[in-house]
Amino acid sequence: MVNFFASYLVGRSTSYTWNTFVSDLRLADVGVGQGSALSPVLSTLFIAPIMKLFQLRAIRLGSTLLSYVDDGTAVMQSKSLDNNNAVLKQAYVILFVLFAALGLVLEHEKTELFHFDRSHSDHNPPLDLGYIPYTGDRLLTPKTYWRYLGFYFDRKLLFTEHVRYYATKSFSTVQAMGMLSNSTRGLPPLEKCLLYRACVLPIATYRFRLWFFEGAKNKTAFKILTQMQLCGSQGPSVPPQQEAQRPWQASYPSTFICGS
Repeated sequence: MVNFFASYLVGRSTSYTWNTFVSDLRLADVGVGQGSALSPVLSTLFIAPIMKLFQLRAIRLGSTLLSYVDDGTAVMQSKSLDNNNAVLKQAYVILFVLFAALGLVLEHEKTELFHFDRSHSDHNPPLDLGYIPYTGDRLLTPKTYWRYLGFYFDRKLLFTEHVRYYATKSFSTVQAMGMLSNSTRGLPPLEKCLLYRACVLPIATYRFRLWFFEGAKNKTAFKILTQMQLCGSQGPSVPPQQEAQRPWQASYPSTFICGS
């Protein structure tokens, strides 16, 4: 095990390349290189026992811990958002103690709070995390939309913001394609169509199964995508209108708190 880690941390060197220029080898024996295969291994070795211990200690709270590498999410579901906040505060204390015991640090300032709620209430309570900077007079305010692993969640799981974001991104891509041809030269129409299908549609429909399934109310999502495609086919213009309705969702109000 020692030799395994030593091979990554001791006697390492690197060089820099710019066009045809390649620098001499230089020592790089501080830390682990960006994108190194060691990073997920270390993350697993540390986070796996934390998740197991959290499950044992937080079982009475009813809170769940999810993790994607170093991006952790504590989840609580009940009939009250205020109760969710109270439980998540206790869960965060448990996480802080576990991380500290392993010599790891929770960056409180990177913590985010998000409430899911299908009711028509505007109640969206902030959280006293119990740690600076989110304690006392400065509370952790819930986000309007929650971005997680490239997905954009809204409180009622309509995914309107998700569709709007990727439709706008697709529209920007279409406008950039205008540099590749004009009315007299450049890509022929057939190749432009192929480019649109290969580069624009995958962006516009990114993770469409989040909102496109049997029984889902996705009229607004289709409206946004249709406007994007119409504007894209007409060349550079203003972005599509992005007004949304909200129909549906979840069983009980749920709250997520995530950080790294």
